[in-house]
Amino acid sequence: MTEAAVHPVDEKIPLPRLAALGFQHVLVMYARAIAVPLIIGRALKHMAHGLHLLASGILLTTISAVLLNMFFNGAKGSVAEARTAAMQAEGGH
Repeated sequence: MTEAAVHPVDEKIPLPRLAALGFQHVLVMYARAIAVPLIIGRALKHMAHGLHLLASGILLTTISAVLLNMFFNGAKGSVAEARTAAMQAEGGH
């Protein structure tokens, strides 16, 4: 008996690749959170010593939002439920 093809959503990613993708995600989130206050701060002629407070505040709120999202919306339900919700969000049936 042959096994059914595994849908890409259900595919289990090997741990080294998963770690690399997770690290890449963290780097992109960090760069985005830091780039905004640097660009906006310089455009508004903020003093350089005040930008670290702005960047720290943005990082604090970003990390808090991620942790709250993980706590309240973490891994609930099955993959099938997640796929169904994603299809409904895209307008599929």
